Amino acid sequence: MNVAENLESHPVRAISFNAFPFEEQETFRWLCKQSMKNPDDFRVEGEEHAPDPGSSRVHRDVVVVYLPNGKGRCYCPDFGSSWIVKFCDDLDVHYFGSRQDAEPRGIVVWS
Repeated sequence: MNVAENLESHPVRAISFNAFPFEEQETFRWLCKQSMKNPDDFRVEGEEHAPDPGSSRVHRDVVVVYLPNGKGRCYCPDFGSSWIVKFCDDLDVHYFGSRQDAEPRGIVVWS
């Protein structure tokens, strides 16, 4: 998996998760619930970057942080699969922590 861990370019602007396409938001929430994680326990935001030299395309990195343990990842979708696919892969390998790592925090309705 190609994940940009250390970004050298500086973001042009931050993009809130609420500004992401609706399909991405819904897929993210569904994946969290399938992994028995509360979507509200994650901070997700985009960072739009200026085009690389020789390119006119602006790209968006997605930063995901699991708040209960502080583990985070920066996904750069320009390297093939989209950020949501890479996030799903991380959930599958329990990158953000296993189900047993998270203590119940209030009422969570899994529908």
